[in-house]
Amino acid sequence: MFYDYRCTKCEDIFEVRLSLAEKENGKPVECSNCGSVETRQMISALNIGGGSAASQPEKVPAPSCCCGPAGSCSI
Repeated sequence: MFYDYRCTKCEDIFEVRLSLAEKENGKPVECSNCGSVETRQMISALNIGGGSAASQPEKVPAPSCCCGPAGSCSI
């Protein structure tokens, strides 16, 4: 899995690929910029759908009427 980390020395933000076993065993994560192991995992958004934004269907707003929500027009 991929995780976002921030270096506490140089403040660089970078992505690291770790197996679940490496993560659970507390494998030290080295900063890709300065080499420091003084890094902290960042909380990142979770993509539940599993696909990229480009693969998601476009959301189209429901049509509306001047006198109320869609389907309530008498025109």
